[in-house]
Amino acid sequence: MRILLFNWRDIANPQAGGAEVHMHEVFTRIARLGHRVTLVCCGFPGARSREALDGLDVIRLGNWMTYPFLAFAFYKIKASKEGFDAVVEDISKTPLFTPLYVRQPILAIWHMRHGAVLFKLAPAPLAMVIYALESLMPRVYRHIPFAVVSPSTRDVLISQGVDPQKVEIIYNGVDPGNLRPGTRSGIPLLVYVGRVVRYKQLDHLVKAFTLIKQRVPSARLLIAGKGNDHRRLKRLATTLGLDGTVAVEGALNEDRKRSILQQAWLYAIPSMCEGWGISVIEANACGTPAIGYDIAGLRDSISHRRTGILVPAGDIEALADASVNVLGDDALRASLGSRALEHAALFSWDASAAAFLRLLERVTSQRGAPQE
Repeated sequence: MRILLFNWRDIANPQAGGAEVHMHEVFTRIARLGHRVTLVCCGFPGARSREALDGLDVIRLGNWMTYPFLAFAFYKIKASKEGFDAVVEDISKTPLFTPLYVRQPILAIWHMRHGAVLFKLAPAPLAMVIYALESLMPRVYRHIPFAVVSPSTRDVLISQGVDPQKVEIIYNGVDPGNLRPGTRSGIPLLVYVGRVVRYKQLDHLVKAFTLIKQRVPSARLLIAGKGNDHRRLKRLATTLGLDGTVAVEGALNEDRKRSILQQAWLYAIPSMCEGWGISVIEANACGTPAIGYDIAGLRDSISHRRTGILVPAGDIEALADASVNVLGDDALRASLGSRALEHAALFSWDASAAAFLRLLERVTSQRGAPQE
C-alpha cells in the first residue's frame, strides 16, 4: 500500500510532541511491513527539504505559516497523480481540510480538541483564527473515518456531530524493550517528563512543590523535556525559594528519559488538556504511578487510585496533598506502581500499528482503492 501522510511536524522537528511520537512509532512500523509511507510536513531551521527517516520518505515544505498552502499545492500538483492508495491526515494542529480536495480515501487521526487552550499557545488574533478553523473540522470531516487515541476524544467528536460508526479508538503505545522498572532514587523524587510548554501548566507543579516541601523536606522535583517554558519555570522556582530542590532540564535522549522515570517516586502531569497522555503510560512502564488533573484524556490514561491519582483540575493544593500522600505512604506507592506496571503492559506500539493498518485496509477497500 502507498500511504500519503500529512502532519505539521515530523519527529525531528524541535517542537515535536506526543502526536509526532505517536505518528512516528506507528508509521515506521507500517513502513517496515513493506508499505510505502510518504510524510509531508513543514520545515524548520536547518532541516533538509527531503530525507529518509526510519523508513519514512519525509518531505518538508515551507514553515508553519506557509505549510497549509504548500501542502495543498503539493497534493494538487504532484501527489494526486502519484497513485497513493490512501491519505492520512494527522490533525494534531490546525486541520488541513483534506476532504475538500483529496480524491483518495482519507483517514483522519485526531488527538484532542485544543479549544480555549489555543489562547495559551498563540497571540489572541492567531488563536481566534485557529479556534474558528478547529470548530469547522467536524462539519468538513463528517463523512471521513477517524482514528482517535482515547474514549474522551471519541466522545468529543460524537458530541460535535460526527457519526459514532466512523470513529475508532486506537490507543497509543509504549516500547516495552526500552521502558522498564529500574532503581528508585534514595530520596522522594517527583518528576515530569514531556513537552515543557505553557498548556502543561508546569507552574502549577512548581507552586504545589512549595507545599510538598513543607511536609516532605527531603523531596526533589525534576521537570524535563523540550519546549519553550524552561526560563519562566526556573524564574518561578527561584522566586519561591526552591533553588537546589527544583531542576529544569531541556531535551532528553531515550536513555536519560528512562533513567528519570525509573528513579521517580511519582510522575506528575498538571496539564490543562490532553488527548490521552503517552508520558503517563511511559512512566507506568517503569513502575511509576502518576498524578494528574481530572480532565479528558488523563481520565483515560490514569485509573484513579489504581494506577495513580486524579485531583480536581486547577486545584494546586489538592495536587500537593495527593502528592504528599503518595510520597509518604510506601504501601500505597508500591500498590499503585505495581498496578501501573500491569496497566502499561496492555499497550504497545506494535499493537497500535497493526490496528492502524487494519483500519487503513478497511478504509481503502470500502472506497475500492487499488492495493499493491
